[in-house]
Amino acid sequence: MPRVEEFDTFYTSTRRHLLHLTYALTGDRTTTAAAVTEAYRHAWRDWTRLRMADPVDYVRQEAGRSAAFLANTHPWRRRDGDGEADVDAELVKALAALTPNNRRLFVLQTLGELGLEAAARDVGLTDDAAIEGTQLAVAELEASLGTDLDTIEARLASLGRVTDRLSLPRPSVVRRESRRRTRRNTVAAVAATTAMVVAAGLIATESGPLSRAEAQPDREQIGSSAQAEEVAQRVLGADQDQLLDRDQISRLDPAKTWTVESTDASTTNTEPYATCAESRFADARLRAAYVRTYSASGGGNETAAEAIEVARSQGAAQKGYQTMVSWYSDCAVPRVQLTGSYTVDRPGLDVRILQLRTYADPNRTFTVGLSRSGVVTSSLVHEVDGDTGPDIQQFAQAVRDSMAMVCGSSGGDCGEGLTATRSVPPPTTDEPAFLGIVDLPPVASVDRPWVGTESAPLTDGQNPSATVCDNAAFSGSSVQEARSRTFVIPEEDRLPQQFGLSETIGRFDSPAAATRFTDTLADRIDACPDDNLSATISQDAEVEGDGITGRTWRVSFEVDADTTVYYRVGIVRRGTDVAQVSFSPTSAYDVGQDAFEALTVRAGERLAYVE
Repeated sequence: MPRVEEFDTFYTSTRRHLLHLTYALTGDRTTTAAAVTEAYRHAWRDWTRLRMADPVDYVRQEAGRSAAFLANTHPWRRRDGDGEADVDAELVKALAALTPNNRRLFVLQTLGELGLEAAARDVGLTDDAAIEGTQLAVAELEASLGTDLDTIEARLASLGRVTDRLSLPRPSVVRRESRRRTRRNTVAAVAATTAMVVAAGLIATESGPLSRAEAQPDREQIGSSAQAEEVAQRVLGADQDQLLDRDQISRLDPAKTWTVESTDASTTNTEPYATCAESRFADARLRAAYVRTYSASGGGNETAAEAIEVARSQGAAQKGYQTMVSWYSDCAVPRVQLTGSYTVDRPGLDVRILQLRTYADPNRTFTVGLSRSGVVTSSLVHEVDGDTGPDIQQFAQAVRDSMAMVCGSSGGDCGEGLTATRSVPPPTTDEPAFLGIVDLPPVASVDRPWVGTESAPLTDGQNPSATVCDNAAFSGSSVQEARSRTFVIPEEDRLPQQFGLSETIGRFDSPAAATRFTDTLADRIDACPDDNLSATISQDAEVEGDGITGRTWRVSFEVDADTTVYYRVGIVRRGTDVAQVSFSPTSAYDVGQDAFEALTVRAGERLAYVE
């Protein structure tokens, strides 16, 4: 290809990309257009040399230098009123608040499509310094914008709407002006090339940078090269020595002898290490990860597993932590039930302890401790046969031990010991104000999962949770809103058609109105055997929890000499909100009084999420 055509193709195929990138660095359209044009003039002046190297790197660096010069060394001085609707002013302001080096590191590794090592060379920093600068830039952007890295990258890409409207001279004008300036000024050549060789020629495209298939491999994620991983682990202080040892894990059951079974540092292993977990790791783009498994001798089939995940940023770690919590709050594994939830009130820390039970032969209890400090998320899982797990406060201290190993280098602050307090379970992803699948107890030997419908408003006063005794309508001037949801176990031939569970939630205009409603329903149910001679109440209990009060009943109706119909009903109030839970079992497929009372309490706890 002739030299002139080669440059013209390069110019037309890369200018949009370099305008976009330079605007992200400067935040000023006038400066951006002038700086990029000047950089291409310099590129034509040195084209004989650049055509065999990497002209994209050269123009990018020259545009940055020219932008700084044109803006009197302050490229973020806004001079042309970029306050139009297509400008993400919040993002521009957040980028401006970064230090020049950190801003350039971030932009080069996103829009610039460079790996960390190449970005570090461009800015003139060591890999260690570049990793720290990148992490700081990501953390500051996530904090100031209140969103995660993926969203920030998407918003950064959208800045192209601004630069797509910028006009640059025709390539012939750029070449002519470059020759004129060269003759007039005889400027010395600028040494700014890299060691990469253009291997495959030039491909014209208006949508992105020049294609260099062999010279420039696909961009890795921010800071994910092998060398950067090694540096990141040193900077973050995360390695397998920070996992709990045999003595530390023994606090979960001091009467047993514990053994470290294995330690795995692979980030490509996807095998989950705990029930309900959908994957081994919550973040697919981790810097590093370590999983250690333990076992205890002395019976009970007692095991434990600990995992450390080192994320790219605090925002990514927070997202990973929330994903982990959702694995258990949304768990739909058959015959698995969430039995307890605990939190730790400590500013700057995310800690959640959940206890679940698998109903099998034998039953098995597993306790999960999830925590996040800075960029590190930790998971501690203990499993043992039976209905009783470890002491929750001792388990909380084991979680504390796990966090203490990484807190000093994770960007977080763990403080002293942790005290776990029983709390409202984490919200389910869908229908958080209603009971979730993970809340529902198993039914006899049925091993198929519960399935819930979407909630719907009550229509024409029809309440699917109402019974012939309470006749609850959730209507009237004091009821602001009422919705219901139904749960069934499909594809189970042993269950009769009427088997199922329904829940109705109503919000009243005052706690007093909600109390009057629940009292009225309770009075109706208590009087039901007097009003209906075929009705019998065999189980009646009050239930309560933190801020909630309620009652449960088991009512039977004798249809004929050979047929009796049963149902369980629970009514619970939390402030202005009321939940009614109705269950239609059979004599062979029931959940028991204690299980239904606990379910009613859980329904009251979930009312905390009514919006």
